[in-house]
Amino acid sequence: ITVKIYSSRKMGNCGGRMDEETLRSHQIEREMLAAKNKEDSKIKLLLLGAGESGKSTLFKQMRILYSQQKNFTNDEREAYISIIHG
Repeated sequence: ITVKIYSSRKMGNCGGRMDEETLRSHQIEREMLAAKNKEDSKIKLLLLGAGESGKSTLFKQMRILYSQQKNFTNDEREAYISIIHG
């Protein structure tokens, strides 16, 4: 983890206050760091296999068992109804 320390003083800046551009730049850097940390915390899994080998089924089962969102959306339910009932 890289820690950046910002000085509020710049050459020629009377009073030692940061201008709007510098404040905005720092805000953007904080947002980018937060987004990076969020992305780094994700677990990614690449499922390889031939067609009809069960990749989608495995993913759906993992979602049902381990997801915080246990219920399917109405759109997902409608899609599955057409698959189940043919």
